[in-house]
Amino acid sequence: MAESNFVDYVKIYCRSGKGGRGSSHFRREKYIPKGGPDGGDGGRGGHVYLRGNRNYWTLLHLKYERHIMATNGEGGGAKRSFGKDGEDRVIEVPCGTVVYDADTGEFICDVTEDGQQVMLLKGGRGGLGNWNFKTSTNQAPRYSQPGEPAQERMVIMQLKLLADVGLVGFPNAGKSTLLSVVSAAKPKIANYPFTTLEPNLGIVSYRDNRSFVMADIPGIIEGASEGKGLGLRFLRHIERNSLLLFMVPADADDIKKEYEILLGELVKYNPDLQDKSRVLAITKSDMLDEELIEALSEDLPEGVPHVFISSVAGMGIVELKDLLWKELNKETFHEVERIVHKNIDVSSLALDDDDFIIPLEEDDPDDDEEYEEYEIGTTKMKILQNDKVKMLQFPGLSGDCNISHFITTRRGGVSEGAYASFNPGEYSGDDPEAVRMNRKLLSDAIGIPPERIFAPFQVHGAEVRSIEPFFLSLPLDEQRIYLDGVDALATNVPDVCVAVSTADCVPVLLYAPDVKAVAAVHAGWRGTVRQIAVKTVSFLMKEYDADPLLMKAGIAPSIGQDAFEVGEEVVEAFREAGFDLSRIVKRNASTGKAHIDLWEANRLQLSDCGLAAANIEVAGICTYTHHDEFFSARRLGIKSGRILSGICLHA
Repeated sequence: MAESNFVDYVKIYCRSGKGGRGSSHFRREKYIPKGGPDGGDGGRGGHVYLRGNRNYWTLLHLKYERHIMATNGEGGGAKRSFGKDGEDRVIEVPCGTVVYDADTGEFICDVTEDGQQVMLLKGGRGGLGNWNFKTSTNQAPRYSQPGEPAQERMVIMQLKLLADVGLVGFPNAGKSTLLSVVSAAKPKIANYPFTTLEPNLGIVSYRDNRSFVMADIPGIIEGASEGKGLGLRFLRHIERNSLLLFMVPADADDIKKEYEILLGELVKYNPDLQDKSRVLAITKSDMLDEELIEALSEDLPEGVPHVFISSVAGMGIVELKDLLWKELNKETFHEVERIVHKNIDVSSLALDDDDFIIPLEEDDPDDDEEYEEYEIGTTKMKILQNDKVKMLQFPGLSGDCNISHFITTRRGGVSEGAYASFNPGEYSGDDPEAVRMNRKLLSDAIGIPPERIFAPFQVHGAEVRSIEPFFLSLPLDEQRIYLDGVDALATNVPDVCVAVSTADCVPVLLYAPDVKAVAAVHAGWRGTVRQIAVKTVSFLMKEYDADPLLMKAGIAPSIGQDAFEVGEEVVEAFREAGFDLSRIVKRNASTGKAHIDLWEANRLQLSDCGLAAANIEVAGICTYTHHDEFFSARRLGIKSGRILSGICLHA
């Protein structure tokens, strides 16, 4: 293979397949007008794997295939037909390939053995069809799950050659000459520095048909660990070698000093290299007599086995092989598996990615068929609608098939007057029968029985409680006592919906995917001052051991800053609570009245708790301004309907 065909690092874009959508189909046959739900589950998206292949020794084949994408799972169909799984993609790589995240430099995995298979990206799970949500009380669920989204990642693959013995030395130390003598390899040899521009491997024959692999690494110079010379590009190949053979020519000014410089560069690059077995070979020794060899031996590094050799004259070659074999078979032999990989500084890599294009994901036609985007607000909320009610969902939260969530609107339902028409709020003063019917419509839409949808009697406080299995067996009156005076509910019990009712106050939905727990928070201005959102996040961390960095949050429709005019006592309350008023308070230019941004106040609190900014979705929909779509106590009066914002886990 030509020298230019040795490729030991590439940057590629990988994407798994997204899960297929579950079907919301109902059985329709002659003489069976109401056959019930029979929508099948969606297929899983294809995975992306890495697999070691000993027939590859370079990454050349990936240099020209820089987009690796698995296919999406197909949607479910009628008669409980499951969608077809997406096709997996397997990336064949040489043994010794190490994979890093191209954006952060974080080490991901390495492949060291032939046939070893590592999952790089997992395909999204298929959504459940509506037949999964059929219960004795909800026999016609119109809800099915979307598939999980695909995972995508830009990765850097580096090849670190696997060899028994690695040759380490300055340019023109005789490394390539030695390899050509002890093996059948034919590296380029010349009398100028940096003759070797790529690693070469050779099989060294030993006694009794035994052999070992030797790698000729391009020359190292002082400062290589900082990128000088061929620097970082080839130092990585040394990490994989079991034994390091340091080669210093006999005509060097100070053999010991050159050895220490070489060792120092390796240790700077990776401190673990200091633990590898080492042998020192003094090359070009055919010019030395026995007296000079004896004199030089006294000044060599202590504790390092050494041998004087001459590749051209054949001097000491047999002794060198014996010494290498002996060191390779010691009990302290440094195994490849013990290498600790460092994260890399991606900014220091000279990758040819100026023209790198990330392919756009094709639109899924199923998405357009089932969901519309709500045009109001700063986030493109999804509309979850059937012929009875209309609700909204956050786009980020809706992508996880382990949960379902909703924010009700006024559309649909049976209530009248200021409660018209879809009012599921139990404590709003509406006709109880109308509320019961509205909650039944909600239950049918989300596939959760009405008796498993819980909203507390809120008091603008900071009390957080959890719904545990024991709670479900309590009598109704005891359940109401338990929920009295509570402003946030959390649970890790599947098929239990926790919700809060609002009519201008801020609802916050939380999901901890690492421990499968959810919470619903009622954050009016008093609750925000009392840090109800913070206390709920802390509750999830304490009770369920949730990681806030992985949590997802949605700040649902509520009163916006322009409509939320407050008195100075409210501003002072926020000041005393430690809020940066410059970020949440603005003054009306004509009246001088203060307006507080509750969305930003709660977003800041969630961020301070450790939630990633990308995981906090803000609907940006003002209930006061859009009172025709949402209930607003400031606009419609306290005796009006309530928005219900809820979230639940699936079994």
